[in-house]
Amino acid sequence: MESGSAAREGGVEEAERFGGFEVVGATFRGPLVRTGTGQTASAVVLSRERAAAALRDGLARLPHHEHRETLVDVAVGREGPVLVTAPPVVTTLERVLDSGHPLSPGHLVTVLAPIADAIRDAAASGVDLAVDASQVGLTGDGAPVLLLSGGRSAAADESPASALRSLIVRCAEHCADPLVVLGEDVGLEELEAFLYRTAPPLPLGPLLRARPRPVLEPTEAPPRRQASSRLRMPRAAGERGPATRPALPSAPSSEASAPPARHRRGHPLDGWQSRLVSLMKRHRGPLAAAAVILLGSVVASGVSAGPSADGPAPQPTRAGSSGPPSSASEVVERPPPDSSPEAAARGLVESASNCTGGFDACAEALTTADSPLRTGGAERVQELLPAGAAIDAVLADENGASALVRLVSGDTTTAASVLIIRTEAGWFIRDVFADGRD
Repeated sequence: MESGSAAREGGVEEAERFGGFEVVGATFRGPLVRTGTGQTASAVVLSRERAAAALRDGLARLPHHEHRETLVDVAVGREGPVLVTAPPVVTTLERVLDSGHPLSPGHLVTVLAPIADAIRDAAASGVDLAVDASQVGLTGDGAPVLLLSGGRSAAADESPASALRSLIVRCAEHCADPLVVLGEDVGLEELEAFLYRTAPPLPLGPLLRARPRPVLEPTEAPPRRQASSRLRMPRAAGERGPATRPALPSAPSSEASAPPARHRRGHPLDGWQSRLVSLMKRHRGPLAAAAVILLGSVVASGVSAGPSADGPAPQPTRAGSSGPPSSASEVVERPPPDSSPEAAARGLVESASNCTGGFDACAEALTTADSPLRTGGAERVQELLPAGAAIDAVLADENGASALVRLVSGDTTTAASVLIIRTEAGWFIRDVFADGRD
């Protein structure tokens, strides 16, 4: 942080710049700064060893993901190397758990479901991450972020799914309502589906301002001169009596009324739409086209209110970016809410295969903007395409308004499992998970 006689005399100049950046706020990690492009970011001071490790780690080399911290710039301050990262976080899951604030299953869905997707996306790029609570940051509006400076690669005997399950178990211990977690032999896809089926997400609200409880010293009697306090709290030079714990910066007042999390409004994996369009141009037949559209038909209606929460059921489609407003609505039909899960899954496939209004219009008619599979990887789409000439649907599990349906081809080979949600506007799909093919 820059200093000088003018800074000391003015009393505010010293706090205005940090590592060459304008300071606009503060968090428990350090200053909030404004970059040259006007972006607000965190300025995190690390030791030389930790900074080098963070820059070498595979997490720093992954493509952009909304729920992974991104390196914006690197600077050198008086205290050491400074990593400028975005988005800025106001607390971590570790601090929330240490505060003792009671949680609900909905809080776990808000925080850990997007982190599961970020871990799964990293694994698809060859980076296996074992994540604990200290590596999960939370932004001011409650969106979870996998921290760049805290990420660690999975140990040889620890899988990403095992580490995530341990984190879910730890968080479940803080829930007032009992939560039974899946068994140990589960994958990332099953854990993510489990979270979304557990409960609707809840706003984090006061959790974003929760302070960790003071840590007690060991119960053994301390030396007489230290008997005045059993709390590990720093004391200023020359100060008498226990030091007061410094107050954390308050989050903006809009946090309490913020939506559950930003990932409900826009999924991180941008760019999949264009890759899907190119994939559809390979002309693999109506069934392939149907499956490709189907993978983009996941709707977070069970997670967020969706476009029809505050009004009548929407029209089958709205104007897409590459098609006329009414081209898809003339041919696309969504399964009504009274349809069985099996019929709903088959109906979505049929509607997708018969849609002729262009990819954007068809996708918009069958999906919402926060669909997790609306943007993703074309390789996964290829992997999930049914191998047979016909699709059938088999109900695997049903829980309230959600159901897990397996799509099978004509030769009974399972192609994928889909998590679908019933809403007032009809049936939609929440996610698609690859199954092994016999």
